[in-house]
Amino acid sequence: MGTAAVADNLEAEQEELFRQMIHDEVDKWVDELVVDVFDKDNQPTLMELSELFTKTRQQFLGACLQRVIEQKYSYLLAQVYSPCPKCGKSCKSRRYSSKQIVTMQGDSELNRPWFYCTDCSLGFCPLDEVLEISRKQHQFDIQKKAVNLSADVTFARARGAALLRRPPLTISGSLYCFIPDKLSYLITSR
Repeated sequence: MGTAAVADNLEAEQEELFRQMIHDEVDKWVDELVVDVFDKDNQPTLMELSELFTKTRQQFLGACLQRVIEQKYSYLLAQVYSPCPKCGKSCKSRRYSSKQIVTMQGDSELNRPWFYCTDCSLGFCPLDEVLEISRKQHQFDIQKKAVNLSADVTFARARGAALLRRPPLTISGSLYCFIPDKLSYLITSR
């Protein structure tokens, strides 16, 4: 069997394993829903059903995200040696380090190998570098959403305050693209 055929076979096995992992997560999600929804004494409202789906969807998608990472990056999770990102020296894995991550999809926990370079005194996890995992628990997608929301609220408040102080002042939608100090300058200079 040629190397291309072996690679295709491994890829098909990985895909099938991934499908099974996701199906297992779907089964867990459905099991959780069945208990809350189909209890004979329970008559949930549409709002309660929607809230239940929202809550459990986050758990389901977080678990799916974790399975995708475990499958796609299994080679990094099983890594024993890794070059130091600073000096290139080969470093042996010291231990597994658990990282709780929170994304827009939900919560996940990654157990990944941690390496330490004695020459550079640098600890590192190659998976963090590849996935661009934030050092903070809340990942960049949530951080980005929070910044955008904060900016939207700030701009809306500034627009409202400017309109209250000076009724003839109008602010066009394109002005919302400016950073807050520019916006504040534009509002106070009129």
